[in-house]
Order: sequence, then structure tokens, then C-alpha cells
Amino acid sequence: KSRLSTQNIPIIVVTGRNSPEDVVAGLEVGADDYVCKPVGVAELKARIDRLLQRKRRFDDLDAENQELIDALGSQSESVAELFSLSMQMNRAADLDELLGVIEHYLMNSVGCRRVSVELWDPRCGRLRRAGGVGATTEPDEALPIPPAAVDALFACHRPVLLHGEGADGWRLEYAHRLAGWSGPSVAMPMQVHGRRLGVIHLSQWDSGIPAGGKLAALHYFNQAAALAVANRLGERQVRETQDVTIFAMAKLAENRDEMTGNHLLRVQIYSREIAERLRRNHQWRDRITDAFVEEIWRAAPLHDIGKVGIPDHILLKPGKLTAQEFEIMTRHTVIGGRTIEEACNRLHHDSFLKTAQEVCYSHHERWDGLGYPHRLAGESIPAAARIVACADVYDALTTARPYKPAYPHP
Repeated sequence: KSRLSTQNIPIIVVTGRNSPEDVVAGLEVGADDYVCKPVGVAELKARIDRLLQRKRRFDDLDAENQELIDALGSQSESVAELFSLSMQMNRAADLDELLGVIEHYLMNSVGCRRVSVELWDPRCGRLRRAGGVGATTEPDEALPIPPAAVDALFACHRPVLLHGEGADGWRLEYAHRLAGWSGPSVAMPMQVHGRRLGVIHLSQWDSGIPAGGKLAALHYFNQAAALAVANRLGERQVRETQDVTIFAMAKLAENRDEMTGNHLLRVQIYSREIAERLRRNHQWRDRITDAFVEEIWRAAPLHDIGKVGIPDHILLKPGKLTAQEFEIMTRHTVIGGRTIEEACNRLHHDSFLKTAQEVCYSHHERWDGLGYPHRLAGESIPAAARIVACADVYDALTTARPYKPAYPHP
């Protein structure tokens, strides 16, 4: 890992040493993943495939940067700027932050007042507005550009002058459908290995439309942007798949109790709203970050997943539980917490699962210490569990059940 020529080669540690200290030590010395024995072939293959995909992305990025350096030759300042920008784009936390980096560079370094980023929607075969400054289309609105003109643009593989001197044919038709755009404009198709990602549209230049070396620099910037967009879209698709899977798992527990309706979805929404409101309070401002809000949004639906381990005659009993039945019911917190804890021990790195574990274990604790399962009290109850507990109780009170009417909101 200390050698530039080999530092991107993935390293997986496979070992029987499974203490948290060993895991941290392995990752700190440079391991990309840490797998504890026994490990299944399918799991190991999945981990290897994931690391190889990441390595290919880094290799593609390195190749693009080297091509940029070779093309611009002695223009060292431009090379340094674009290289730094490429790194900044690939460090963006999410797609929205990445689009912000792209827009800022094009407006401040390239000098155009109008930037619009459209992403390709393969479901309908159209470009949809994702972001930009000065564009007239609404977010997520599909552009009414003829498919033949879009196909022609992607076939160019580089920035194209849409209208202005020398523009004709499909380019004029394409430009005509860009509502509100006038004067010289450029369309930059983003694609990686033949996969369409989107288009960046530029116009209203401070000092004339780019040409020559500046146009070449735009081309290489566009290639680097396309790689970064591909990475962020891939991560977003993985995250969306995970969220759907998580919600489906939680519904397995909820659906056994037909009285709860859309309880999971409401608790999820209320939990995020409570977290957002708490963040406005100076006492919570430093504790509730954007990442915390995202984690509690994903973790909240899992709060009662442990109910899959509760017998039907207790879970679905219409009347009051006996003391023995109630004691069995309380075990759903431990069942859910241990289930998530086992997943945490396998993944090591997913902080969302750590939050979900806290929620499962502690969402029935009470501030006075009379809750269950561990009789935690006050600040010793994890913040995420307290927030979900409030959302859970609020929904139970304000939702009608066969044995009670819905209480009105004050």
C-alpha cells in the first residue's frame, strides 16, 4: 500500500481473529476488507467482486487523468486544476454534491452563466433534469428532444456546438427543443463504456464559446465527470436496493399484525421529522448531522423486526397480555437487536446498522429507567432509540385500533 504502483490492488484479510481490536488493526495497516472465518465461498466471491469493481473505477480514473496530462502537455496549471477537480468530484458524498461541484467549476472556471445537467432515464429513453443554474426546465422534467437527435449527440463522444456558426441538421433540432436556450451553446454527452449517463448543457459565455485547447479541456473534464457520475449512480442504486430490502424485511414482521397498517412508514417519517426539528436546537445541533438523519430514516422501520420471533398467540392476542406473555413479548427487542448485531459483525463498516441495532434494543427503554430490556435511563438511552420511541408511541396513540379510537393531535 505504500508503493504508488501497487497501492490500488485490493487486499482482503481472511483470519480467525475476530475481535474488534484485530479488525481495526487490520484495516489501519491497509486492508480493504476483513473477513472472519468460517467464510462461505459465495460471500467471499461477493466481497472480491465489489473490491475489483472499485479498483476498475480507480484504474479508469487514473487512465483518464493520464490521458488528460498527455493531451494538455505543457499546460501544467490546467492539468493541475483538472486533476484536482477530478479528485474533488470523486470525493463527493452523493450525487447532489457532485452536481454542485460540476456546476461551480463550469460557472467559475469555464465562464458560462447557464449550466444544466440532465441524467439519462433508460425507462423512458429520455433525458431528465437533475440540476443546474439558469435552466428553464423543472427538476426531474423530461426534455422533449427527439430520440434521433439524442442518439446523434451520444455518437459524437465529445462536446458538441449545438447552434451558432457551423451548426445544422440534428444539432439545430436538438437546440430548438431546449426551451429558452439561445446563442452559442454546447452539449457534453456523458457516457462510460457505452453506457449513457446524461448530458451537460452550457451557454451564455462570459468571454466567448470555448475553442481549441479550452474545448479539449472541456472534453477531458466531461470524461472525468462521467466517471464520477457513474460511481455515484451506482452507489445510489445499491442504496435504493438496500432500502427496499430493509423495508421488505421489516414488513415481514409488521404484516403478522394486521392492525398496524402503514405503521412502519409513519414511524419512519415521524422519526426523520423529529430528528430534523431537534437539529434546530443548539443542544442537539452538533449531535444530529445529515448522516445521522439519513441513518435514522433507514433504521426506524427495523425497530420491531424482532417480532418475527414472537409466537402468534401472543403477538396477535386481542386482549391484555398476562405477565408471562408480556415477558415473552419484551424479548422482541433482544431478538431484533441481536439479529442486527450479527449483521454488524459481518460488515464492520456500516454505521446505519449500528444505529438500527441501538433502535431495536432500546426503543422500549424509558427515561425513568423502568423500560426494557436493559432498564436504561436518561442519557444512557441512545438518541436514535429515543427518537424512534417517540415516533412509535405517537403513531400508536394517533392511529385507530380495534380496541381504541385515535387520539386527536393537540
